[in-house]
Amino acid sequence: MHNICKYKGEQHIQITNDSAIPITEIGTLRSSFNNVFASTDLSTNLIYVANLLIIIVKFTLIMMIVVRKSSVGESDSKGT
Repeated sequence: MHNICKYKGEQHIQITNDSAIPITEIGTLRSSFNNVFASTDLSTNLIYVANLLIIIVKFTLIMMIVVRKSSVGESDSKGT
């Protein structure tokens, strides 16, 4: 982002949990995106989402391993 200025308006950025974070800066992102709103609070939310996704992926992989081991155990007990 370039041509960054402090935002002095009263608008906020609506986020998924029905709360709003303040817009702190406005700037340009490439020539096709002018007046882009930014918030320093947004980076904190993105870090939280990234950590949450990592936890979900790890949990999914663990569950896949557990299911695979249990299905292998079932086929061994059936004599296959």
